[in-house]
Amino acid sequence: MKKKIIAVLIALLLIGILLLVVVGKPLYDKYSYSEEQKDLDVYFEVSGEERAIILQAERLEEKALVRDGHCYFSLDTVHKYMNEIFYEDRAENLLLYTDAVDTTSTVIEGNDGTYQDCRNTNNLGYPICFVQGDELYVAADYVKLFTNYSFEVYDRQVQIYTRWEERQVADVRKNTSIREKGGVKSEILRKVEAGEKVEVLEQMDNWSRVKTFDGFIGYIENKRMTEPYAEKDTPVTDYVAPE
Repeated sequence: MKKKIIAVLIALLLIGILLLVVVGKPLYDKYSYSEEQKDLDVYFEVSGEERAIILQAERLEEKALVRDGHCYFSLDTVHKYMNEIFYEDRAENLLLYTDAVDTTSTVIEGNDGTYQDCRNTNNLGYPICFVQGDELYVAADYVKLFTNYSFEVYDRQVQIYTRWEERQVADVRKNTSIREKGGVKSEILRKVEAGEKVEVLEQMDNWSRVKTFDGFIGYIENKRMTEPYAEKDTPVTDYVAPE
């Protein structure tokens, strides 16, 4: 009799385990956090020398190029978002910048980093510009000599700020992931560590759309962050225009 009871108990235990597997696995699959990583070349839509441009909290259609460790923007991108006063003179093989009192020039083809105004000749230390296809590309550092903006280059993206305003930010409470979309099954863009600060672009019930300091725009669970608070940017004032 005792053996029969043990056999029944074992059978019931096996049935329970089977039910747990059948019912529990779908529930686990539904609510567990995916660890699948997003292909970042696909996410940023770049290849080779290309880098995505993140302006403030918006990814632009235009791309930057990184060549020999230096960042370049097309002249059209410079005109549209940073500085309109650069002038390309292909006939004279010159890139010109004219302010209220002076003109600074550098050659286009055969550029070795040298630029000059009416008083001085300087050298950036690497080529200031080059032509690729029909586009003239200008070094980000050279543009910055005449423009108040900030840029930081990463593996696949360049983060740019041209305006300094009050932003809503939050601190990450514990290690988590920023995901492409809101939801535990969405692909991971990158890991986010406790103490890291993110800009809150849109807050929803359970998830918020955020941007990291290095230009990843995606979603983090609200429970992983503090409540958003206002933070004022410190303006970049490296360049002072002549009177």
